[in-house]
Amino acid sequence: MVNRMNDFEKEKTDIAWRKVKARLQAEELLECTSQENHTPNYSITKRSLAVGLSIAAMIAIMFVMNNLFFADGKDSNIAMLEQVNSQESSLVTTLADGSIVYLGKDGKLEYPEEFLSDTRNVNLKGDAFFEVAKNRKKPFIITTPDVTIEVLGTSFSITKSDKFPFMLNVRSGKVKVVDRKTNEVVYVEKGESVSLSSGHLTSFVSKENPMKAFVKEFRFKDQSLKVIVGVLNSLSADDKIELEGDIDSRKLTVAFSGEQIDQMAKLIGLALDLNIDKNNNTIYLSDK
Repeated sequence: MVNRMNDFEKEKTDIAWRKVKARLQAEELLECTSQENHTPNYSITKRSLAVGLSIAAMIAIMFVMNNLFFADGKDSNIAMLEQVNSQESSLVTTLADGSIVYLGKDGKLEYPEEFLSDTRNVNLKGDAFFEVAKNRKKPFIITTPDVTIEVLGTSFSITKSDKFPFMLNVRSGKVKVVDRKTNEVVYVEKGESVSLSSGHLTSFVSKENPMKAFVKEFRFKDQSLKVIVGVLNSLSADDKIELEGDIDSRKLTVAFSGEQIDQMAKLIGLALDLNIDKNNNTIYLSDK
């Protein structure tokens, strides 16, 4: 893997220098003389060297900025997974630490298969709602194109609009937000929001339910029954689903749109051909 990365970086470097060379030739800053074998021999004047270095620096900066977003949250030794949502309904993903992410339309989430380092790093482009599992010893860090977000265990939404390239609404806990361009830091808590506008982070009180838009319509893609039921139970204040027997690992792709949890349980039972029983506030799913 390291060799492939080195080859990739070498190719990028070669492309950058070819651009510098073409620019120097176009501006007649690169002198060309012919050798006996008729192969061109290029020499660089002091002036052309200075110009070339300036151009090279600009290209290098552009290359770094172009790749900075996904470099921040990556460890080259950790396998990274990616979820992309092209549909209107939220795509629900459960991470290795138990954190739940509702990814909005046109959203892109990159995360490790396992959180092996001292921090839990993920990358996000687009809208999402996070329910972060609490772990005081291992901060959860989200890198977006505009800000870096750090939490220990909380729930909040991240959205963008024509008016605000970034907005965060806190449902529970405390969130640290850092502007990646200015390093401005803002802390927001439950019932508060922070937005990015005109290059500044601004916090304010908000009565909006940040989760509402993400659970109106949501779906699971090839997720285990254990993960699906865990998410559904977290959304229900009354009835809960309980799995009986060895059915936890069964995979399912399913979508929900406004159903109550008992209706969701029936959909799961029909899809996987399971028995459905209810006792008081508990719905039991088991093999037939």
